[in-house]
Amino acid sequence: MKLLVAIKRVVDHNIKVHIKADGSDVELAGVKMNINPFDENAMEAAVRLKEQGIASEIVAVTVGTAAAQDVLRHALAMGADRAILVQSDARLQPLGIAKLLQKIVEREQPGIILLGKQAIDDDAGQTGQMLAALLDYGQGTFISALHIENGAAIVTREIEGGNEKIAVIGVENWGAGFHQIGDLKMAYQGVDAPFKILLSHDPTHWDEQVRKDYRDIDLTLSGHTHGAQMGIETHGFKWSPISLRYEKWAGLYKEENQYLYVNRGYGFL
Repeated sequence: MKLLVAIKRVVDHNIKVHIKADGSDVELAGVKMNINPFDENAMEAAVRLKEQGIASEIVAVTVGTAAAQDVLRHALAMGADRAILVQSDARLQPLGIAKLLQKIVEREQPGIILLGKQAIDDDAGQTGQMLAALLDYGQGTFISALHIENGAAIVTREIEGGNEKIAVIGVENWGAGFHQIGDLKMAYQGVDAPFKILLSHDPTHWDEQVRKDYRDIDLTLSGHTHGAQMGIETHGFKWSPISLRYEKWAGLYKEENQYLYVNRGYGFL
């Protein structure tokens, strides 16, 4: 499995920063720069997965000027196999970075994407979440530990008063009336977490199998019904031709203590 780790070049965390005389920005001239510490944590997590034999390749990527090559060399020294510099002199905001990373992901096709929880220069903490939304990928945020067990990502995140453990389980396409490729029984083996999320493309999987046999899967996230979800929503009215095929085709659904969310993609007016 290939891992993609996004890193950022920031002022070294040991340096005391100063504001420019005109108050427009932080003074960067002559200041020591380094890899963002939280991105360094992401690199360390990737290296551990490779040492465990779970990952076969680590690709580091950053966006910035030619000077950003120094943080890529740092990543290579830590254990990355390849490094990618998306060269830009523009000062990009998190959404712009996420869109560039989206193109890298589509080209590299990594199994897991790792980012630091935030950058210490702007403390935005937005790029990872935006990237997940653009790719329609599941995500774990602010995690303190990552384990891969039987094809499922087990993440631990710190919360007030303790830790929270979440299991993310993924299967290939499984749906009523289509080829049922995914094997939820196999993916579920050994999963032990108080909150379980299933990533399954077709929403019929929820009624056909999840609700019947896996009552402890708390949330199922499904795709947009094989790309046929064109429709309209206005003044409380919502309709799409795909509603003739799928009972649950857009939005959030709940049955007892289980939830299904069906992404409706970009086909809506």
